[in-house]
Amino acid sequence: YDCNYNATGLSSHKDGGHITINIALNDKLEYENGGTKFIDGDELIRLDKGDILIHCAKDLHSGVKITKGTRYIMVIFLQIMHTL
Repeated sequence: YDCNYNATGLSSHKDGGHITINIALNDKLEYENGGTKFIDGDELIRLDKGDILIHCAKDLHSGVKITKGTRYIMVIFLQIMHTL
């Protein structure tokens, strides 16, 4: 993944694993634009500090380019392992 998200955004993609968790580490007023956009919907999701977005890792989505400031997020990718 592009670690320079602040400058470039992320084009449409699916994440590895089964579940993706995004945790906002700063307030959305600290940056302009940015957020998560799911390809099958019209809504742009912009989280406030402490908000969590959980979605299927296989949902097609993009990271919207930030035009001012810095967006800090923690992203966790979960892989479910099956054992017998």
